Amino acid sequence: MLLAVAVVLASWVLANPVGGSPDELNHVLRAEAVGQGDLSGRPNPELAATTAQAPLVKACCGPDNPARLRWVQRGARLVTVPARLDFGTCFDQPAGFVGACVEHLNPYAPHPPRLTTMGTLEPGPYLLPGMATRLAHDPLTAVRWARAANAAVTVVLLALAAWVLWSPEGPLAWVGLLLAVSPMVLFVGASPAPSALEVAGGICFAAALVRLARVPEQAAGRGVWAALAVGGVALAASRSLGPVWVVLDVGAVAAMADPRRLWTTLRDAGGWAAAAALAVVAAGLGTAAWELTHQPGIPFDVGYFFRQLGPSVTDLARVQRELVGVFGSIDVPLPVPARMVWTGLVIALLMAAVAVGARRQRRAVAGVVLLGVVATLVVSSALLRQNGFQVQGRHVLALAVVAPLLAGEVVHANRHRLPWLAARAGTVVGTVAAVAVLVHVVGLRTNLRHYAATPDHVDSIVPGPWWLWVLGAGAAAVVVATKAAGAGRPPADPGGSQVGGA
Repeated sequence: MLLAVAVVLASWVLANPVGGSPDELNHVLRAEAVGQGDLSGRPNPELAATTAQAPLVKACCGPDNPARLRWVQRGARLVTVPARLDFGTCFDQPAGFVGACVEHLNPYAPHPPRLTTMGTLEPGPYLLPGMATRLAHDPLTAVRWARAANAAVTVVLLALAAWVLWSPEGPLAWVGLLLAVSPMVLFVGASPAPSALEVAGGICFAAALVRLARVPEQAAGRGVWAALAVGGVALAASRSLGPVWVVLDVGAVAAMADPRRLWTTLRDAGGWAAAAALAVVAAGLGTAAWELTHQPGIPFDVGYFFRQLGPSVTDLARVQRELVGVFGSIDVPLPVPARMVWTGLVIALLMAAVAVGARRQRRAVAGVVLLGVVATLVVSSALLRQNGFQVQGRHVLALAVVAPLLAGEVVHANRHRLPWLAARAGTVVGTVAAVAVLVHVVGLRTNLRHYAATPDHVDSIVPGPWWLWVLGAGAAAVVVATKAAGAGRPPADPGGSQVGGA
């Protein structure tokens, strides 16, 4: 399955036209600057003097949305990038037309500092993609190097999640992970935006927490605590809401597990638990410090917040679609049948968890779904709408992935209550894996067709429909073969030693 994930991510890196993800070129400018050692850029005096009534040469922000314009005025920064990576006048071209424009750039034109609307975001998530852009010799390959860097991190974090969720009782423990990694997760994971680190880190962190809830039935080794630290640091250091997601993830898993057992697990782990917690807390404090010292504050109007709750509720259906898959600049939706199949599988998993889980587990699953809805409303009304923006699925995706992970763990823990499911776990998980791969590739093909009429289209990157069946069958075969080979004999305990035995 990780091979399929890697192939899909590579396809997004190569086949998505430059500019084909939200704010992509602004993120790349920020990454290029960080890669050159410029962590914060410089304010633009002319932009700061622009009034809310004056036009601003940015596609995102016109005088018809003064709140959004004010936010961009306060957060945009000038950065200097190498001349060979400068998009010049092609910066504001729509996706699908950037590459053709770059081919006609005058290499001898002046290269003044460029403006990025991401100038005050945390520099940490841009470090690796920024360093990767140093390998590029032109702006187009710089974008793909930045994407590839985040895609590699995504693969590593998802591999850690799969590793810690492994169970000697069979592959059913992976069903929640399969459905947490929606097409939107891999689309975001192959972009240069900090959301790549946030979402993949959120999956890894939540998976490690879920794994710890199995103790003492399945002891946790050092590797589980290491995965917890890696995922937690990635999540906490990625974006301003990262530390909030960390706290909510811990609360959601704690609500599912017996608190006394969790305390015993922490106590027995000793220094490993303390080191993991310290690393995550330090990352969260670093994010908070950057927010306080560099990010412009968000004006909050209580009356406006309550007035925006209604429109935010209306947005929930759109946000749900974006959690599954809406690509491009959030204008290329996954076909309805594919989206409904994915949504149906997630709902079936949630219902199965409620049906077989103990009372505490049922409450936890219902609670994490409700938490996702409430968090979306709060982020929309208290943060984004205050600044003239609308909430998007990617803004809350790092929290939304917890619901299928938690539901999958409940089903796995109570599989004895569904004997037919336990007996056919390999077939069930293999089928889910095959369907998941098919939906992912449908998303890729949909995005390719959307840009097929543009100069930058790259139809040949993703092969024809036969590839869907090959990957789907391969995914099913891997899971079923794992079950048939006796997954109950692991090569090693995740982490190599059991808690308390290090």
